[in-house]
Order: sequence, then C-alpha cells, then structure tokens
Amino acid sequence: MFVLSGCGMAQFDLFATKTSSEERDYQRSVNIAKIARDTNNSAAAIDIYGALLKKYPQDDKIKLALGQTYLAAGMAKEALKILTELERNKPKNLDVLVGLGRANLSLYRPAIAGRFFGRGLKIEPANRIALIGNAVSSDILGRHSEARSVFNRLLLEDPENLQIRNNLAISYLLEGDYQEAVNQLQEFAFEPASNLQVRQNLALAHGLSGNRHEAERVGLLDLSAEAVANNLRYYEVLRHSGNFANVRQLLLGPRSSSLLPIGG
Repeated sequence: MFVLSGCGMAQFDLFATKTSSEERDYQRSVNIAKIARDTNNSAAAIDIYGALLKKYPQDDKIKLALGQTYLAAGMAKEALKILTELERNKPKNLDVLVGLGRANLSLYRPAIAGRFFGRGLKIEPANRIALIGNAVSSDILGRHSEARSVFNRLLLEDPENLQIRNNLAISYLLEGDYQEAVNQLQEFAFEPASNLQVRQNLALAHGLSGNRHEAERVGLLDLSAEAVANNLRYYEVLRHSGNFANVRQLLLGPRSSSLLPIGG
C-alpha cells in the first residue's frame, strides 16, 4: 500500500549506427512506445521496446525504457533482470539505480532496495523518488522514525501530496499508532485527487482503532457491502488478537498488490 511514483527516461548514447531511414523508423517506434506507456498500454510498449532491442541489442536507452515499462506493468522480476544488466554499463546512472530500487522494493527486498536508493541519493541528494523509496525501505525494515523524518520534511514542501501523506500514514500503521494514521488521512481522503488506496487505508486505520462505524462508512465509498463486511470482521480479529505480525502482513503482504504503483 506504499506509493512510489516513477521517473522519466534518461538520455544515453546509442551504440548502433543507423541510416537516416532506420533512424526515422527507430524514432517513430520509440514515440509510439512512449505513447503506449503514457496511456497505460504497457503490453504494447513492451512489444515495441522488445523488438527494438532485438534489432539494437546495445541500445541502453531502450533497455532503460523497457525496464521502466516492466515496472509500470508490475513485472518486477523482468525489470530487475534488464536493469541489473544495464547497471553493469551504467553503475552511476540515477535512473538505473532508482529503477533497481523500485524493482527490489516491489519484490519485498527493502534492504537491497535501500542500498540502490542510497547510491542514487549520493548522485542527486534531493531526488524525490530516491528519497521516498529510501524512506519506504527504512519503514519496512522497522526504522519508522527515520522514514517519518523524510516524509515530514517532504510534506513541509508539499503538504497536499497524497503520495507522501499516504506513506506517512502507513508508517504509523506499521508501528501500531492507528489514531495518528487516521489523523494523517482524514483531511485528505475525500478530496477529488484522492483514490481508493488512500480511502481504504483510512478505513483500515479506523477499523484497527475500533471505530467500526467510520471504517464501514469509508469502506463503502469504493467497495461492495459484502467486501466491507468481510474487511470489518477481519479488522476486529486483528484488533482483538493483538497479533501485530498479521497487521504487518495486511499492509505489506500479497493483499497489498499496489505496494509500489509506478508512474511512467
């Protein structure tokens, strides 16, 4: 349920020599693939980038674009493979390092992800994606104060940023401070820019803090009555069991399929 946005494409020198006709075809394909990515048609973009990479296997720009598209499609293992290969040639490229951090975080490898984000921050200390990714990694590893200091600093610059606000609320949920998670999300969860993830995190926080009525009200904004009833029963079981490991699993386990939604 953590949120981490994507980053743009880097510029690489191309190793393959192209004729003017080939260059036009190449650029046309790249443009079409980018449009596909930007319109969430990852499958089409992957096909185009894959075809280009077969023709120009040393083209690092295409490798990066394909890796980022894999991430957007939720294909973290594929992204990890191609970005790892790319890192051998570009060990100090920020986009490659951030991509590897994102891939490892998607695969629930926070310690490895944190190392890649940390290397990225040495190159660009103010890079927001690397800062958030590093903080999310720290949070998963239990370093909640360290993570929240980053989230709070970024919120001072952008107080209405729901991505960061949601991550801050998750940090409090992970530490068992459910009321503070409610406080962080309550004001923003019903804004036009909000989404299902933010609202359901708020419902979870209400449920775990014992406010069944509010958990139900918020849950019904997006889910069916049956789904909400099931969630409420599970929240009660978690709350009364005192088994914090189950709460952590709810936040970070298979149910959290959008642990790292990736933008283009």
